[in-house]
Amino acid sequence: MNLRQDLIDWVLERLRDIRVTNGYNTDVGLHVHEWRSAPFSTDDLPALNVRDIYDEVSYGEQSARHSLHKLFVSIQYLDYGDDLPRRARAALADIEKALSAWRSQKRIIKIEPITCGRFVLDQGGYSISGVLYELFLIYQSKMMEAY
Repeated sequence: MNLRQDLIDWVLERLRDIRVTNGYNTDVGLHVHEWRSAPFSTDDLPALNVRDIYDEVSYGEQSARHSLHKLFVSIQYLDYGDDLPRRARAALADIEKALSAWRSQKRIIKIEPITCGRFVLDQGGYSISGVLYELFLIYQSKMMEAY
């Protein structure tokens, strides 16, 4: 593996922990995907789809031996049906709570939420709505370490 994959695995693990039985508001952790491109059916929902879009690297800013990274991560919350805004707000609160444990991941310096935006997808005659939660996961690596 590599550092970037390890960090995304950590994000996925934290999101999969989102269950009412673990003290969260929702059970959205039952359907967490990495880079899913296949259409979602109503049986797959609610769901989270995680994508690491790009990694901005600054060499030598922390020290001459380390590189500072800003990994852009997009988390799509997808759902359908009545009362979606209320469920989406609960799921967003759960996402933030799950990722607030970033201090337990030694390589992460901090997490900076960027934006939340609503979107709608039309798939096979029904609409799936959701919220896009985007963040920077800031971490460091050793200079020229595989990331």
